[in-house]
Amino acid sequence: MIVRPLTSSLYRPALGLARQAAPRTAIRWYTPGTLRINPDRMMKTLHETCEWGSSHRHGPGPHETGMARLTLDENDATARRWLSDEAQKLGCSVTVDQMGNMFLIRPGKSIGHPTAMGSHLDTQPTGGRYDGILGIMAGLEALRTLNDHDIQTEYPVALVNWTNEEGARFPQSIVGSGVWCGDVPLEKAWGLQDVKDSSLTMKSELERIGFLGETKCSHEAMPLAAHFELHIEQGPILEATGKKVGIVQGGQAYKWFNVNVGGRDCHTGSTPFETRSDAMLCASRIIVESNRIAKEHQGLASTGILRLTPGSVNTVPGQVFFTLDIRHPSTEKLASLCSAIESAARCIASQESEKGCQLEWTETFNSPAITFHRDCIACVRKAVEAIYGADQGKDIYSGAGHDTCSTSKRCPSSMIFITSKDGVSHNPREYSSPEDCLLEVDAGPLYTMATPSTDTGVSATSFTEFDYVIIGGGTAGLTVAARLSEDPSITVGVIEAGLWRPDDPKINYPAFIGQSLMNPDYDWCLETEPEQHSNGRKYAWPRGKVLGGSSALNFLVWQRGYKGEYDDIGKLGNDGWSWDDFAQFARKSATLEKPSTELQKANLATCDEELHGKDGPVKTSYSKWYTEAQKPWFDALKSLGLANVQDGLGGSNSGFWVSPVTIDTKKTVRSYSANAHYAPNANRENLKVITGAHASKIVFDSNSADGDLVATGVEFIVDGKTYTVKAKKEIVVSGGTVHSPHLLELSGVGKAEVLKVAGIEQKLELDVGENVQDHIYCTSSFKLKPGFITWDKMRQDDFAKAAMEQYHGEGEDRGIIASAFSGFAYVPLSQYLSPEEISRIKADVCNVDWSKYSKGVQETVRLQLARLEDKKCPSTELIFAPGFFSTASPPVDNQEYYSILACLQQPFSRGKIHVSSSDPTKPPKIHANYFSIDADLEILSKAVRYCQTVTDTSPLKEITVARQDPDPSQYNSDEDFREFTKDQSVTEYHPIGSCSMMPREKGGVVDARLKVYGTKNVRVADASVVPIHVSSHIVQTVYAIGEKAAHMIKEDARKA
Repeated sequence: MIVRPLTSSLYRPALGLARQAAPRTAIRWYTPGTLRINPDRMMKTLHETCEWGSSHRHGPGPHETGMARLTLDENDATARRWLSDEAQKLGCSVTVDQMGNMFLIRPGKSIGHPTAMGSHLDTQPTGGRYDGILGIMAGLEALRTLNDHDIQTEYPVALVNWTNEEGARFPQSIVGSGVWCGDVPLEKAWGLQDVKDSSLTMKSELERIGFLGETKCSHEAMPLAAHFELHIEQGPILEATGKKVGIVQGGQAYKWFNVNVGGRDCHTGSTPFETRSDAMLCASRIIVESNRIAKEHQGLASTGILRLTPGSVNTVPGQVFFTLDIRHPSTEKLASLCSAIESAARCIASQESEKGCQLEWTETFNSPAITFHRDCIACVRKAVEAIYGADQGKDIYSGAGHDTCSTSKRCPSSMIFITSKDGVSHNPREYSSPEDCLLEVDAGPLYTMATPSTDTGVSATSFTEFDYVIIGGGTAGLTVAARLSEDPSITVGVIEAGLWRPDDPKINYPAFIGQSLMNPDYDWCLETEPEQHSNGRKYAWPRGKVLGGSSALNFLVWQRGYKGEYDDIGKLGNDGWSWDDFAQFARKSATLEKPSTELQKANLATCDEELHGKDGPVKTSYSKWYTEAQKPWFDALKSLGLANVQDGLGGSNSGFWVSPVTIDTKKTVRSYSANAHYAPNANRENLKVITGAHASKIVFDSNSADGDLVATGVEFIVDGKTYTVKAKKEIVVSGGTVHSPHLLELSGVGKAEVLKVAGIEQKLELDVGENVQDHIYCTSSFKLKPGFITWDKMRQDDFAKAAMEQYHGEGEDRGIIASAFSGFAYVPLSQYLSPEEISRIKADVCNVDWSKYSKGVQETVRLQLARLEDKKCPSTELIFAPGFFSTASPPVDNQEYYSILACLQQPFSRGKIHVSSSDPTKPPKIHANYFSIDADLEILSKAVRYCQTVTDTSPLKEITVARQDPDPSQYNSDEDFREFTKDQSVTEYHPIGSCSMMPREKGGVVDARLKVYGTKNVRVADASVVPIHVSSHIVQTVYAIGEKAAHMIKEDARKA
């Protein structure tokens, strides 16, 4: 559905009105060749700031000194204050959290989590000028460069200085980011003591220098969209291989051990070798053997601390303590390596002379391997290739720990390495050339800011052949892809025209619904042809052009319709597609978080858990925020005779009820096909999704023995170039009600007269693009008396800011931004029309010349006529909207509203969608034909008028001031309401039917196995196959179609 979205100067929507997109600010695009940093300024800043902590001169040059800037000492405090001042000069906000982590945030055009560049200012006691410091200075220079060019990024960007990365003064490394991600308890971090003065703790020193912030140190209080860290390699690999940039894949797994070897003190001159228990010799052998075993396992083993007792020149040591640091890129292989070294150590200790040695082996730290986010890695790789060429980047694993290893646990993250001369680090001689430092900045933050990561890392040239090719990564398409790729022996490729936007507030934040509609970054921005029966209007027709499809843009409502409606689908010649079948696969698709006891007691949400999914990927729940005006609306409906339905998913939805929504309450974000079906499976080797790829046609190269067309592949366009991907088994078309028929027609499948006009050679005659049906609605908005909070408050900046803080806070109550539509009523015609009116409507429908329609359409109309008199079958939906949603007038400032959306559920009008040109980039022509059957206008306009009846009923009338739309001074008679409905009606965003599942001779396009008639291996799986509408928001139905499609494909593959 499409309605007026929330509006605020803080939260500007992409769509101002449902019928017309708001003007969009022009974006200036910069390429890596035009957006470059000021090299002299960056290096000057780096060396000037290294005066704070400069030490350990190793040469005569002005910069040939090392660094001793320890965490929270005076030099660190000075550098921090300077960094804060510099950021504020650039227009950044500065937030310091409880650990002294500094978040310097440059605002973007849209509200959202910032993409961060992060590292650290602290050093080792004998450190260099580049470890950590370069990352901070590079990030600062990136912010300066954005300001130099007056670039406003779409979303905020940030520079983060993480506290105590080195762990030299307070003996634990990676502490600030560790607390932020939840690995290190705050109290433990605060309690860390200065290694030289135990009276000083990290908390006391943070307080002393003025960097004990009030903001909670957590990823929830200061969330990041992504984190990139620029760093010197601290090793010799890049220098040895002659590569410019290290594309860091992740961090090695490592474990630390304390090893105590117990022998016997004895005199070095009077004790023969064979009678000694030499702890030092035993320890030495263990260290040497650990080195040998580590090499054998392609790992590392190192000893950094060794202490022996008693430490006398003529005494054989009786006690030796040493540390072992053991590392490997694989967590599993590290475990095997550690086990092998420990076994060898115990063997060596037992064999030391006659008496042997005692061995204590204690694990003190365990860090599993970190794999950085594939999208972030792809972004770095793309930058390196674009700027320096494909041969200048090297995939590499970090051998050292970094703050990014912490951030990667809470947000997409990666690192960029440059050469460190001779592999030296943690040493005053640490050095990276100015040229290499500049490489890092250009390949890192600047490219990241100019080209956000919105792809899946799959290139067109690598997307060549799969067992199954799915066209459309939307609601059903990703469902099919995820289910098929559960079998590792088959390969699945998905072609998606939109981009992958995993952390986008316009998609993720529940109450930001509407902000992505008619915005070309997310939406195809389609519109109908002028609608003859709506006074010549063109209707906006939003469809998702983003990974996740329309499930990324819809209004989060999770429903099933009336049982008899789904049974009607089965009656149209579709065995296996009745109520029980839909319900089974709908449950498979989702997992419910049941409403709290408090919500159930307040009758704000009730459910029957058996009707819901328990282990599916899509997360469903009940909104936890409701306006207090919703309960009086329910009570008014009850007074008018409507029943309170415990759970509308049970097949009897007539009455009023609170609907579940697709909100993942653990993350308080939208749950949709991209984050439910794709993201958890993105690392499957047998599943590849290419984004930004426009499918142009299915390639039919041959016919089967029985004459059916055999599809061999799909042509698609990326950046203006055409590619072909081969399909060894099947092609699944999942472009939705608009784009599935469009692609079939571009491929020569459709009606001859349509294809001829478009200049397309016909391969197969089918009724593609016909039988289109859509829900349509019209809004009435009412002014509320003072004292109520609705979504209208979000137009006030102070309220919106506080709401955003609550949303990003802690606890279960995330407030108004975590809410969605929840109050629904499904109403049969008998609720607001007399028997005579219903009979007249039926007669009008029967008098239509249906002979010009297919036999299948005629059957659907007969079924719909029977529904009109079925009091269990709703003809109209009423939605209670907690705010102003009218399209007819603007809201009054500082006025709270509620709106009632009256929605037609059983449309008799049939539209069509057809190709307009042989050019695949040209949109199809959409003829919705709204109100071409007058019964639809009569039913909907009377439903709009019924909204006033509801409002005039207690207790709703006692809290209502007046109706604003339809304007009472203009709209009062039946004819007035008909005109208002024609002028102000809007699509509910539920089109179906353009590739109807019916017998071929009755106008069907696909059979009950979803196979396109006349083809051997092409199926359609999306809303376009539904031949007759249902009284429900349709996303759950579409997920069920995807689940059942995958099930049938697997079944057929087993039989083959």
